[in-house]
Amino acid sequence: MYIFAFIKQLEKVDMMGKLLQGNAPEIINENNTLMSKMMKCAPTDIKSSVKNVDKSTSIQKIYDHLNIIITGETGFIGKLLIEKLLRVWPGIICIYVWKRTKKGKNLLQQIDELVEDSLFATLREEQPKFQNRIVPIEGDCSFPNLGISKTDRNALIHEVSIVFNVAATVKFNEKMKSAISINVQSLRDLISLSKEMMKLKTFVHVSTTFANCTHDLMDEKFDDPNLDAEQLIDLMNSLKEKLLDDITPQAIGITAGVLTGLMRIYCCDRTVKANLVPTDLRVNVYPFGKANTMEVLLKEGGQEMDVAKSSFRDIMKTRSADIESCIEYVHKSTPIQNFYDGQAVFITGATGFIGKLLIEKLLRECPGITCIYLLIRTKKGKSVLQRTNELIEDSFFDTLREKQPTFQNRIVTIEGDSSLPNLGISMIDRATLIREVSIVFNVAATVKFNEKIKLATTINVQSLKDLINLSKEMPKLKSFIHVSTAYANLFHNPIEEKFYEPPIDDDKLINLINSMSESFLDDITPLLLGIWPNTYVYTKSVAENLVKKHVDSIPIGIFRPGIVMPTFREPIQGWVNNTNGLIGITTNVLMGLMRTQHGDSSIKLDIVFGDLTANGIIASAWDIASNPRSKEDFPIYNYVSKDNPITFGKFLEMTLKYGELIPSEKALWCHSFKIIKYRPVHLFHVYFLHLLPALIIDTIAVCVGKQPWLLQIYKRIHKMSDLLTYFCIVQCNFTNKRWNELMRKLTSEDRKLFFCDMKDIVWSNYFPIYVLGIKRGDVKEEGLKYNLDRCGKANMMEVLLEEDGQEIAITESSLGDVTKTKYVPVNMQSVETFDQFHAH
Repeated sequence: MYIFAFIKQLEKVDMMGKLLQGNAPEIINENNTLMSKMMKCAPTDIKSSVKNVDKSTSIQKIYDHLNIIITGETGFIGKLLIEKLLRVWPGIICIYVWKRTKKGKNLLQQIDELVEDSLFATLREEQPKFQNRIVPIEGDCSFPNLGISKTDRNALIHEVSIVFNVAATVKFNEKMKSAISINVQSLRDLISLSKEMMKLKTFVHVSTTFANCTHDLMDEKFDDPNLDAEQLIDLMNSLKEKLLDDITPQAIGITAGVLTGLMRIYCCDRTVKANLVPTDLRVNVYPFGKANTMEVLLKEGGQEMDVAKSSFRDIMKTRSADIESCIEYVHKSTPIQNFYDGQAVFITGATGFIGKLLIEKLLRECPGITCIYLLIRTKKGKSVLQRTNELIEDSFFDTLREKQPTFQNRIVTIEGDSSLPNLGISMIDRATLIREVSIVFNVAATVKFNEKIKLATTINVQSLKDLINLSKEMPKLKSFIHVSTAYANLFHNPIEEKFYEPPIDDDKLINLINSMSESFLDDITPLLLGIWPNTYVYTKSVAENLVKKHVDSIPIGIFRPGIVMPTFREPIQGWVNNTNGLIGITTNVLMGLMRTQHGDSSIKLDIVFGDLTANGIIASAWDIASNPRSKEDFPIYNYVSKDNPITFGKFLEMTLKYGELIPSEKALWCHSFKIIKYRPVHLFHVYFLHLLPALIIDTIAVCVGKQPWLLQIYKRIHKMSDLLTYFCIVQCNFTNKRWNELMRKLTSEDRKLFFCDMKDIVWSNYFPIYVLGIKRGDVKEEGLKYNLDRCGKANMMEVLLEEDGQEIAITESSLGDVTKTKYVPVNMQSVETFDQFHAH
C-alpha cells in the first residue's frame, strides 16, 4: 500500500543519479516502516556494478532501469529467476513478488527467510544488500484478482515493465478446484492486470512441454484446448468442490506404490524416452520406517510427494543420516503420536483452562505436529500479538520450553472472535485454515452459569455452527472434537453416550437472539430456560443437537467432561487459572468466608482433572479418525469418574483436612463449613454465620472511616452458591461404555503418555495437590481485586484497621480471587500419605 506513494516521489528525481549518490533512502517516508525497510536501495551494490555497465550484453541492456513481477517466487524456478536476474542484471530497479501472510509470518519475515537461502550465497557475496531490491506485494494467486489491494495494483500498473508468471500448482493429483484457481484463473487475472500496464515490454508465461500431450507431435504452436478457459472457470465457481472431485478423472500414480514396496509390476515401454530437465523435479521425502509398518506407509500425513517422470534412483537421493533419524523417531512413536504426525491442528478457546493444557500437551508429546493454529481475539486493549506473546511466555509452558526452546515456532495465531459472525476470521486466514488444517478442537465456550442468553448462544451455539461450516471445506479434515459437558442433558437418568432432544432447535434459538433486543431477551430468559438451571447447560444441550445435524458431513465427535478440576500431574501439579464451580467454593471455604452450602453430602461428584481431560480429548480425536462409525454409533464420550466416585461430603472433608494443615496467610476467619440438605436450615446458617458477622464488621468499618465491603462480598458468594445448588442436591448418573472401549484400544505406551483413566486415581493423593494449587495458584478472574498482601493473620480487625492496601473492587465473579498470589510450583510427586504431606 506504500509503494505508490514511494514511486510518485521517485518520479521527481533522476533515479540512477540518486542511486549512485547513495541518497535513495532519504526519499522514503520514515513512517512507512514496512516499505522503508524493503525499499532501501543499496548504493554500494549499484556503485560496485557501474564498472560493468559498459560491458553489458544486449540482453542485459534490455533489463536496465526496469521493474519486474515474478509470481511463484518461492518455487524452484522462481528462486532461480530472482537470483539470476539480481546477480547478472544490476540495472534492474526492483523485483516485485507476490506474498501472503502464512503461518503467522508477515511479509518482511518471509522475505528474510527467502533471501537467507543458501541459493543466494554467491549473490550475497557480490551484492550484500541485494534483498533491498526485492519488494513484497501482499496477495494470493488463489484469490480473485490475485488478492491485491487497489493501491498496490495502481503502483504495478504505473511501474512494471516485465512479467514472469511462474506460479502454478504442479501436483499431478491436485483437486480440480485448486488447480483451476491457481493455474488458469490467476493467469487470466494477471493478464488483465498486465493489459493496464503502461510500460509493459514483455510477459512470459511458464507452461510445460506436456501441456498438449494428447498430440503425437507437439509443435511450437497453439492447440485447441479441451475446454475454453472461461467455461472452465465458470464450471469451477458454479459447482461444489465435492462434485468437482467426483467428476474429475483421477490418474493413478505408480510412484508411491513402488517406493513402499507394494507395487512390483507395471505395464509400460521401458524404451520410451523421458523428456526431462532438472527444473521439473520437486520431491518431498516420504516417511520412512520398517517395510512392514503399514500404518506409516499408508498414513495420510502432512508429507506429500509430487513426482514427474524420472529415475526413482535419482528422485530418492537423501542424506542417510536424516533417514536414520526419521526411522529412530518412527520406531519410538506410539499410535496416537503417529496419528498427529504431519498434522495441522486448529484450537478455539486456546487461552482457557483446557485450551492451554491441550496446546502444551500436544506440542510436548506430539513433536510431529506441523503447527497449531489458535483463534485469539484482541482483549482489554491488548492486540492479538501481545496476547500471543503473553500466552507463550507464561510459566505454565516452562516444562515444554526446557524440552523445546523454540516451541513457539509451531504456534500460529489466527485473529478472530467466537462471538463474531464466521468467527471474525479474515478471508486469507480462512483460506489458510481450509488448506492446512486436518484436526479441529472446539474448546471455546462461555462457562458462566448466569451468562446472558444472547452471548451464551452466540459463543456456545453460533460459533460452533460457523466452525462446522468452515470445517466442511477442509479437504484434509480427519477429526473434529466438540468439547461439551457431561451435564448438557442433566434431566435424563442415566445420561447415556447418545443424543437427546434439546430444549429448542439451534436455528430457532439463533434466529431468536438475532431478532430481539438484549434487554427483551433478558426479560424472557426465565421463560426460555424453563426447568433448565442456567444458560450454560441450556446452550450446551442446543449445541449438541447442532452437531447431530452434521454427523454425515464431517468426522466429528462429542467429548463430555464432568467437573473439571486443577491438574493432577502435569505440566504443573495443582495448576488452575479459574475459580469456576467447586474451585470457587473451595477457595471461599479456605479463606474462612464461606461456612455453609445448600446440598446433599451423599451426592457423588463426577470430578475429572484438567490434565487428564486434555489427554482424553487428544485420545478421542485419534479414535474418531481411526475408527469411523455409523450415525447410529456416533462417538460421544462421557468422561466422568463414575467408576471411581467421591461424594460431596468426602470431597469437602478432605479439602478442610489439608486446608487446616496449610492455613492461608490471607484467611479472614478459621475454617468451618457445613453441607446442609434442607434449605430453611441452610438459610438460618447464612443469616447467623455470614450476614450478621458481615453487618457487624461493616458497621465497625464505617465507624473507623472505612468503606463497608463484607456484605458486598457475601452478596456475590451467595449468588455463586445459588447457581451451584442444583448440582449439589441432584444426583446425575452416567454411562460410559464407549469411553471404556476407547481405554481398551490404547496401547500401554499411550496409556502412560496420555494418562486419562480416572479409575487409577487414589483420591487421598490428590487433595494435598489440590489445596496447594488453590492456595498458591495464580487464580485469575476478571474484575475482582482483593488486595490483602499486608494482612498476615486471620484477624479481621487487622484488616479493618489497616491503613493502606485494602482496596476491594467487586464485579459479578466468584470470590476465588481473594487468594490471588503468585503460583509457586511445588513438586508433590512423592506425596502419597498424610504424614509425608505434613512433613513437607
